[in-house]
Amino acid sequence: MPDDTDAIAQLQASCPELFSQNVEDFDDESRPVKRLRTERDRAPRAPRPRPAKPAEPKAKPKAAAEAKSVAGFYSKAAVVEAPEPAELVLPELEASDDEDDVADTYNDEDDDEAAPNMDLDDIVFTEEPQAQQSTAPALTAEAPPSATVAQQPKHQPPAAPTAQPPRPTTAVPQPPPRAAATDTGHSPGAYTMPLANSAQVPAASATAGPSSSADRTLMYWIDAKEDNFSSPGVVYMFGKTWDAKAGWKSCCLRVNNISRCIFVLPRAEKLGPDGAPISGAEPTLVEVVEELGRTMAQHNIPQRRMKAVDRWYAFEAPGVPRERTKWIKVRYPASSPALNITDCSKYKTFSHVFGATRSFLELLLLKRRLKGPSWISIQGAVAVPPESQITWASIEWSVDTPKAVTVIPDSQHPPPPLTILSLNMLTFLNEKQKVNEIAAVTCIVNSNVTMDGRPDDRAVRKWTAVRRLGDSVFPFDMDKVFKAKRCPEPRKEQSEKAMLTNLMSEIEAIDPDMIVGHNFMGFDLDVLLHRLQAHSVGNWSRIGKMKLRQMPRLQAGAGGMGEATWEERAVLNGRLVADTYLLSREYLKESSYKLLRLAMAQGLEGPSGKITEAMVEEEPLLDPVKELATAEGIFKLVHWCDTKAVLALGLMYKMSIIPLTKRLTSLAGNLWSRTLTGSRAERIEFLLLHRFHAQKFVVPDKAKRWDQPKGNEEDQEGGRTAGGRGKPKYAGGKVLDPKRGLYTDYVLLLDFNSLYPSIIQEYNVCFTTVERTELLADGTYSEPPVPTESVLVCDSCKALQARAAEDPDAPKVVLQGQSCLHRCILPKAIKELVDSRKQVKKLLKDEKDPHKQEVLDIRQKALKLTANSIYGCLGFQSSRFYAQVIAQLVTSKGREALTSTVEIVPKIDQSLDVVYGDTDSVMVSTGMTGPDVGPAIRMANLIKKEVNKLYRCLEIDIDGIFKSILLVRKKKYAAVTLKDISKGDRPDNLKHEVKGLDLVRRDWCPLSQRASGTVLDFILSGRPADEILDSIHGFLADLADRVRNGKVELRDYVITKSLTKAPEQYADKASQPHVQVALRMREHKLSVQTNDFIPYVICESESIQPEALGLSVNWDKSKLANKAFHSDEVKNAALGLRPDLEWYLATQLHPPVTRLCEHIQGMDSHYIAEILGLQSSKYIVHTTTGGPSEPVAAYRYTTHNYDMDDEVRFEDCEQLRFVCTGCDNEIDLSVKQRLFDELQNLFVAGCDFTACRALNFFTCPKCFVPVPVAKVYNTLLLKIRSHQQQYYSQCTRLSTHPTKDQGHYSYTDQKLRHQLTYYCTLFDFPSAKDQVWNKLETKVLGPLKKQEQMQVVRHHEERLRKLFDGTVDKTLPANLEEDTCRLRGAERRQAQQLKDNLDALVRLVRVRLQACKRHYVSVDSLFENLGLQLSSDIKME
Repeated sequence: MPDDTDAIAQLQASCPELFSQNVEDFDDESRPVKRLRTERDRAPRAPRPRPAKPAEPKAKPKAAAEAKSVAGFYSKAAVVEAPEPAELVLPELEASDDEDDVADTYNDEDDDEAAPNMDLDDIVFTEEPQAQQSTAPALTAEAPPSATVAQQPKHQPPAAPTAQPPRPTTAVPQPPPRAAATDTGHSPGAYTMPLANSAQVPAASATAGPSSSADRTLMYWIDAKEDNFSSPGVVYMFGKTWDAKAGWKSCCLRVNNISRCIFVLPRAEKLGPDGAPISGAEPTLVEVVEELGRTMAQHNIPQRRMKAVDRWYAFEAPGVPRERTKWIKVRYPASSPALNITDCSKYKTFSHVFGATRSFLELLLLKRRLKGPSWISIQGAVAVPPESQITWASIEWSVDTPKAVTVIPDSQHPPPPLTILSLNMLTFLNEKQKVNEIAAVTCIVNSNVTMDGRPDDRAVRKWTAVRRLGDSVFPFDMDKVFKAKRCPEPRKEQSEKAMLTNLMSEIEAIDPDMIVGHNFMGFDLDVLLHRLQAHSVGNWSRIGKMKLRQMPRLQAGAGGMGEATWEERAVLNGRLVADTYLLSREYLKESSYKLLRLAMAQGLEGPSGKITEAMVEEEPLLDPVKELATAEGIFKLVHWCDTKAVLALGLMYKMSIIPLTKRLTSLAGNLWSRTLTGSRAERIEFLLLHRFHAQKFVVPDKAKRWDQPKGNEEDQEGGRTAGGRGKPKYAGGKVLDPKRGLYTDYVLLLDFNSLYPSIIQEYNVCFTTVERTELLADGTYSEPPVPTESVLVCDSCKALQARAAEDPDAPKVVLQGQSCLHRCILPKAIKELVDSRKQVKKLLKDEKDPHKQEVLDIRQKALKLTANSIYGCLGFQSSRFYAQVIAQLVTSKGREALTSTVEIVPKIDQSLDVVYGDTDSVMVSTGMTGPDVGPAIRMANLIKKEVNKLYRCLEIDIDGIFKSILLVRKKKYAAVTLKDISKGDRPDNLKHEVKGLDLVRRDWCPLSQRASGTVLDFILSGRPADEILDSIHGFLADLADRVRNGKVELRDYVITKSLTKAPEQYADKASQPHVQVALRMREHKLSVQTNDFIPYVICESESIQPEALGLSVNWDKSKLANKAFHSDEVKNAALGLRPDLEWYLATQLHPPVTRLCEHIQGMDSHYIAEILGLQSSKYIVHTTTGGPSEPVAAYRYTTHNYDMDDEVRFEDCEQLRFVCTGCDNEIDLSVKQRLFDELQNLFVAGCDFTACRALNFFTCPKCFVPVPVAKVYNTLLLKIRSHQQQYYSQCTRLSTHPTKDQGHYSYTDQKLRHQLTYYCTLFDFPSAKDQVWNKLETKVLGPLKKQEQMQVVRHHEERLRKLFDGTVDKTLPANLEEDTCRLRGAERRQAQQLKDNLDALVRLVRVRLQACKRHYVSVDSLFENLGLQLSSDIKME
């Protein structure tokens, strides 16, 4: 941009309205600034006074430190600081502190009067002369010694509700050892209040905190909140501070006057009147300032400050230079509206505006370098008097500038303890008002929990309250019952309003830093707010820390009908919320996320001991309305309420939520409260924001999606692309086709450590280094080139490098082949995380203290989670840093790494075979067996060495060794793995590992999961194949008998499926069982939310009574979804619902067992159906041909009549054909095909049922010459023997490793069974009838339904049915052997002869079909049983 210093005076003379001389400019510190002065009238001046800065040692300039650390990333070469470039201060800028301009290689700091700035000085832009109004409230009270009092403009905060005196809490007594169980069922007599974690930890002493001084106030900030609507430019920081008299107290800091900050990019060539760029016409500084000033004035922004700064950009906005460029930095008051310019094409001198949508909270966190909870020093804090406070914090301060906030390293002061409140409520549905009400509430409080998650068991107390219903009274014997149970008696509240009022007072007295609850955000919060609003509880806002007057807009309904909205969550601002339901879904993998199920899985204890299955089953049956009538019932309510509060707290401790989420927040630099909600994408966003902000990058805005491909609305409906909702538009990881089967040799599992983060480091993949390529028509980008050394240094640093080469005394920035500060930011960030994790793991290995081990383990886990999540922001379309071309390059290199590994393995040893590979791992079959695992380990290390030679940062490692593995499908396998490979093949060193199979999926009932697990145990047992087959056969037969005889419990039939969206939003909700159940739950005012797991049971049609269930009279019982009912409904015996046993055998047992057994010789879909007692004709095996890695057999299954055409079913079978002696044509003797052809011809000819005739299947359909039945019989017998010979002839080709030998038996027993099944269907007339009618409906009536009216179609269907019935009755009626048969004389004798002939042929096939299976016998096992040993030279592969 050209230097036009002298033009400023001309601009001022021609446009005086732009340069008002009488109005003070806006400044963060709210102080007067200088009038307009240019170079021509500049006079010597004294330095301006500056506010006192914290008395802290001056840190070394960051540039040098950063440069040295970056140099260490590539080499140990010394690096010195680069000189600061010249600054250009624009006419609207006062030279003042700029909090985000820290000293670095290119600093735009202009504090120093001797700074090498241009000769332009301050100009004030003001359209309307008016004084700037501060948003700070009136502060008139005396400040404490730690604060400095300053006069502020008056402000009226909202009046706080009158606080009622808090009720005293009850300290939980320490009872004697637990007594024997009493008559309360699962609840023992002794009632204790454990910490609810698996191990008691030493009590954490309350350490005194640092004291504030006269010139600075110390505060440990935990959470922050902004309100852009009512208080723009103000951020409330909540935390704790130390008071020498009162100890730890809650506090709040109001940070006022946070400016809006935007960056404007001048055009390289200004636009002409026609909107086209003028070649070579670079806009001058004056032109940019003038147009920008007019634009901001049009947007009602009267005051602003500008400065020309050096910035970098590296993201996806088109037309923005990706090197060091001059930008215009504009700061203006928060009271002015955001400069939201979405289209800059009409502006002649600037092309882009960034930062208009940035929040004030984000600006504060970045500019003051606030990275997670930490100590901060506050300069000039002013105490807010109690009557002016707008928060419930004990102490409230206010500062006028964010520069007053300075971060203090945690190493100087230990963090304060947290006060944790576990809140649980028992609710019930008021049937009259159709609203959820609260019956009892429990608060478990621990006031001394350290930041590393250690609770003090001496600081636990409990507060419990129950209410009475209506005009009822509390039982007179309550005190006796509770005393007998050794349980503190709860507070007796006369109404729900009184209970809620006292609860809010209790929360105020406790003043918790964190609220813990299970599904608190999904149910409890919404119910609580609904009830607070219904009773007009005055102190309702004490649940959070903001004094609020107006209740947020609540969801419609009974309360708790949906997840808490953003407005409802805002009520909790200032308090952290740990919802153990959401957190367990984030950090645990369980089949159920109900609190009691999680407690059982994690081994937690409640007040009455361990959680049992009886307690889990009793919970849904709890009726608060009924229980409140008796003392025993009230105890049961209190027990359940206390139990859930204790378990939620214990689950939070068990998952180490406090230290883990705090560490994740500190690494990322976002809010702790957001990390607790599982905002993984936001964490990575803030991590990158801090990184790029520190290096002077202009970051992208959230709302803009520059590279979103345009397309029609159908392709992008609901934000989805043509590739599918939520799925990336580019190729992901590579998954190899598995070589399916059972492997009994050692299989190596080799895994790339953190594949995608390592690729980013390996190839220096970064926003700053990857070239943006052309977007193709399919939504992907052309393959970008891998960054080379030439792009690792930006042009600015290259210029400094060149100058250093000419002048030996000039400072050096980087050395050749190394990255400068402005390149490889992503690889550097990942490397720091990876290196830190390595150091922590090294310390963890040497540490002996269990507590320190736990702390270090949490730290390394947080580092791992953060590093592995960075790639996700590149490919996540809603991410602020979404860059498809970069994500595409990373996945491409990942596929390349996997492919090269697969190619290397056989070159190392020809006996090695890669049997599967998935994204970052490969499985290698070694062919090695026996108890000695040493050779397999040596082979794994050899592969590891050869692969790692190829890379600098990528590293493959041994992830495990499988003793045996069953490969079923892609991402589906089960294996017996060695726990510790160094201990070898020992029984105590083996464990089962299952991935992706049906038995680990939630949408299969427990009966199916356990059956599949048992079958899998048989398969992986290592026993001979014949024993495995016999065991599976016996187990399945016994299981089918127990199912049909009612010996299986109801809970084993419960299927659980998750709602991925609201049930009303499903397009196919009528066919989804769990959706139908969810819709009926909502009709009964039960809480149903997205991601909820819906338990249901498929019931018999005969047991469904619509009237008893409240369903419509014409309820369609034939639909599967309409046969699904909630498990609680089925448990209710009064409704009479019964599980559909045959459906469970056919759909929940048969398919998963078939998939596990399909590789075993002698086991197929048909055979398993026979064992389970199902109609085996419905389970047909369809063999396929293909390469060695393709399935041996694909099983086509349906629970209805098999309607697949024979041409498709048996296309690979040898067809049975005869040549007619009369016309030499081939004759197809299939009764199914002959019957279909006859009926189709009659229908097309327009005949009625009088044209029907008896069919003779043993004649030529053209010349009617008969085919002798004896000839058919003998030909069929020879064909069967030929196939049997082909099958058994393979027994001479023995294999000691059948599942690895891809050829093995080329003609399997599945193929033989399939061939014989084809022969059987040729002559099976009873089975053929149903299939012929289905085929007629599809191929004959189907086209008519699309063309004709329904009345015409019904007429055709009726005529076709009469033709069908007439032909069948004359050919082979079902009642042939009964007196009711209408055939007489010769016709009947002819039909009987036909039946006998067909039956003889069917029997001929079925006898062979039953005996066509053969057990595989291992040759080694056979010789061992004979006491011999098979020598290696005669073993045949």
